[in-house]
Amino acid sequence: MRIERIDNPPTDEDFAEHQRTFAFFVRLVSIAVLHVLACLVAVAIGGIFGYWRLAFTIGIIATIAAAMGASNGRLGWRPGAAVLALSLVTLAAAS
Repeated sequence: MRIERIDNPPTDEDFAEHQRTFAFFVRLVSIAVLHVLACLVAVAIGGIFGYWRLAFTIGIIATIAAAMGASNGRLGWRPGAAVLALSLVTLAAAS
């Protein structure tokens, strides 16, 4: 059995689609990382200081911010970064 190799170089259209898909992937990963970090800080607030209602509220706000960033291409990671900053300030203020 012989395997024939067909050289089929990618076209410009394929490369443009690849770049668009990669940019979308990077945007979603950055949103997810910020969401996870904000939720971890919220769990730290609840676990260390016992403010579980505040931690739950931060988790809900982080989820809404992640959904906003994922649904709107112009916002991207910015709502998640704002919630992470807010949760870190809250952690500092609680200590």
